[in-house]
Amino acid sequence: MISSSVRRELAPFTVFLALLAATVTIWLVLGWRPSKLLMAHDGVLQYVLHEREISEVGGRWVEYLYRPTILGGVKGYPLGHVLPLMSWLAAFSVPHDIAISWVAILLQVALGFLCAMSASDFVSAFENKKVSRLSQILIGLLCGFAPIFAWRLSYGHINLMAAVPACVAVSAVVTGLHQKTLTLFTALIALAALHNGLASAGLQLILYSVTLGVPIWIGFTVELLRRDRSSETIRTTLVGVATFLVCASFLSAPRFWGMLTNASGGDSARSLSRSDVTYSYLTSSFLDWWASVPWAQRLINEGREFPFWHEVNYPVGPFLVVPLLFFPTAPYLSGGLVVSTLTCVFFSCHTEPISSLLLHAAPPLGAFRVPARAAIVFLPWFATLSVPLLSRLRGTRRSLGALGLGVVALSLSSPATREVMGWTIVLAPTIPLLRRHLPLSFALASLSLLSVLAFQERLLGFPDRSTAVNNQQLGEALRRQTPALNEPLSRVTLSFSLPSIDTNAAFDLGVSTLDGYWTPLKRFAQLVAGLQGYQFDPGATVYKFTPTGQGFSPLSVLYNINWNLDRKGEVILATPISPSRPVWFPERILRFPSAENLGASIRPWSGEQIYSTLALNDADPIFQSTPRRSDSLSRCAEARAHNFSISDHGQRFSFAVETPAPCVAVVATNFIEEFRAFSEDGRSSVPTRVFPSYGSLVGVEVPSGSKRITIVATPNIPIVTRILWFIGLLGSGVGLATLSKLRRSV
Repeated sequence: MISSSVRRELAPFTVFLALLAATVTIWLVLGWRPSKLLMAHDGVLQYVLHEREISEVGGRWVEYLYRPTILGGVKGYPLGHVLPLMSWLAAFSVPHDIAISWVAILLQVALGFLCAMSASDFVSAFENKKVSRLSQILIGLLCGFAPIFAWRLSYGHINLMAAVPACVAVSAVVTGLHQKTLTLFTALIALAALHNGLASAGLQLILYSVTLGVPIWIGFTVELLRRDRSSETIRTTLVGVATFLVCASFLSAPRFWGMLTNASGGDSARSLSRSDVTYSYLTSSFLDWWASVPWAQRLINEGREFPFWHEVNYPVGPFLVVPLLFFPTAPYLSGGLVVSTLTCVFFSCHTEPISSLLLHAAPPLGAFRVPARAAIVFLPWFATLSVPLLSRLRGTRRSLGALGLGVVALSLSSPATREVMGWTIVLAPTIPLLRRHLPLSFALASLSLLSVLAFQERLLGFPDRSTAVNNQQLGEALRRQTPALNEPLSRVTLSFSLPSIDTNAAFDLGVSTLDGYWTPLKRFAQLVAGLQGYQFDPGATVYKFTPTGQGFSPLSVLYNINWNLDRKGEVILATPISPSRPVWFPERILRFPSAENLGASIRPWSGEQIYSTLALNDADPIFQSTPRRSDSLSRCAEARAHNFSISDHGQRFSFAVETPAPCVAVVATNFIEEFRAFSEDGRSSVPTRVFPSYGSLVGVEVPSGSKRITIVATPNIPIVTRILWFIGLLGSGVGLATLSKLRRSV
């Protein structure tokens, strides 16, 4: 016999497994197959490649710091694009193109599960009722397949999806502790979800939840206090939530520190403290929000082109009325949800003075575009709060079969009919006739079905995994044919594109390029802007260079673009276009007052002028904090570099040198602030200075007598963050053990 306490602990686990099975089944019904990718757009262009890269290092995210093969060199984990979940799957050797689909599914299941646990506790707190396991599964599907997430999953916005379970995890833990229903499994999933969100680029939505969501969290807290003010409950809840937040934060400390230092340093184009890109890309209108009221998407603003629909359409459907209907029961929480939602609407529409006040009160908000995305965090509250409202339905199961057939028949009709059904079901608790005849399970099943159908309307289709495999095979054949392309600093330019990959075609083929759709380093973006004669845009993410474009000639010299790739059927041919020079030694130094001035000045330079003259941007913060070096490099014309090699997956550069005097070596890859350089004279290795040259490239001082120079990308992870991680791990174990003891006593 299984004891009641064990059954109570196992119940959430069975709900999670059922949700996992149901979610996969629904995806299969919607047309996805394991032979296809679950996501398109960014999922193909970026996250499949991120997963491939992290798989190459066995999931060891600290070794995913620098990638020299795209945009002249970019960062990996400090950008937060590699979720812990991606690293975990890579560590278990799950193929990268399969893993990325499972990342999406697991995030969806975690979101639905945590919403179900939180909704069950809301029903217990507000209605003094219990929710059946079947209803919990239906709640999970209703929230996990909310139409708003179809846009995010289809467009591959995994970083945004990762943040939603993290935010829901907090409410699930609070309500679970307050209602004394929190189990070990639920706490573990919540801890993993929050850690996954804090250690990823989903910080945009977490920041919105913390700032714009203040009224919700205040109302949430007040409502719980109104229902149980006993000192023991308050103490247990506060201690438990504090332990949960501290442990999750400590577990995320190493990754979070890397993201924080990157975002506040000179490498990031969008600084947390100095950027204001909030309205640089897309600003919502009140008409956009009006079109987000229904689940059906046919009312979307006709003035919006399709590529922007996913950024302006946040369908809430019939759940929009939930805060109003639930107001008599939970006025503070309902009011907080209304205030936060209106604040999100006004902020996204750039409505003064709200937008200016928010940006002034929380400057980090200025580093993120598309403020309407805040709705992604708030919308799960609408669906979750609908459950206590729907629990007031008193219908029995006698007519459930007939009702179910009716719903299925109507759901297969027009979106308008489905919309009417959804609103009718949500309003049912206020209509006596419906309230007496509709059971909760029917309402949740119907809404889940209608939600999935609205979800389906927004799917973009499923790219074939074989495309990625074919591209990989094409790349392998190309590198066998031209072994020089195995060198990360032997860069190429393409005269063709690959299906679904576009500007990341070369990167997908496994060869190095200056093109790409990625997050560029600030110095690179500034150099390109100066060379091409336009104003630096901190929000730019797509770069495509052509041999006839302005600024290409100096870029091809600086970044060693020495091959042109052309495609003939299923064969890719490489043609050399310039001599290879990954390292050189300038003979003189020329200083410029700004990155813009530097780029414009060197635009007409020939290759020999570039190789002989070291151009420095005196406005770079690196030079403000370090002494100026001597401008004398006159004897360095005779300096030579040979035996150049790159190892540790692009993290280590090494080359032998012969110099008649102290010189500067320039390496044709982008500088990052985590680079450390060492000079070896055959007897010892000593640190030497590394700095940005030509505005963006790596420059390193070569002392007299040096025999070899080594440049290493060293993760900026202080020992204190590793100690915090260990404390977080230990605290999580102690906290879960304590929770188990407390639960047994309930």
